[in-house]
Amino acid sequence: MIPKKVLKSFGFDKVISQKQLTIGLIHQTYLIKNGQNKYIIQRLHPVLATSEIAQDFLFITNYLDQQNFLAPKCVLSKKGEVLVHDGKWNWRVQTYVSGKTISNVQYAAIAKESGRIYADFHSVMSHCSYKFKSKKVLHDTETIFSTFKKTAEQFSDSELMLPVCEQVNFLLKMTPKFFLSKKLPMRVIHGDPKISNILFDLSGKAKALVDLDTCNRRPIAVELGD
Repeated sequence: MIPKKVLKSFGFDKVISQKQLTIGLIHQTYLIKNGQNKYIIQRLHPVLATSEIAQDFLFITNYLDQQNFLAPKCVLSKKGEVLVHDGKWNWRVQTYVSGKTISNVQYAAIAKESGRIYADFHSVMSHCSYKFKSKKVLHDTETIFSTFKKTAEQFSDSELMLPVCEQVNFLLKMTPKFFLSKKLPMRVIHGDPKISNILFDLSGKAKALVDLDTCNRRPIAVELGD
């Protein structure tokens, strides 16, 4: 469960309940009720627990709030910090936004709503001039391909390569042809636009976006492809 030290650091001294949520893949996420208010508190995966990403997360959530775009807002500790360290892990708190999470797209209407809310997000962020502190980029095809290429070379003489050598050679030849042009304009994108990062209301309307610690400045084609 959540360490008392962490709860105290964020000023949560009237915690009535805490429940671990299982929908997320990276962070360990909890819904807590402190007094009459609900919050989301996360034990962050080390990859996304840097001070730079924390600063970016704070800016993005504040910016969206100022633009009246519904999303969780970062909650600072009593010391005014985004992250609280428990000796091993970094923790972060955000406001709770009610809504339904969907794991897969089963209806065209859901797909349409998903496209609409991400389009609204891009519209809101299109004039944002913020310079991100973090250089961490998820879903970086060229970096992943570089690792794949090195691995293929390392095991080129291995017996393990025999059953898949045709597929490996195909990927080595074809993948670079699909890299994006370096000349494409950069803009703020969500960075992980999957269906489970959208909150829906009871009527099926997309109402909010979550998991905003993957935002960064990249070509919008990356978002569309993702």
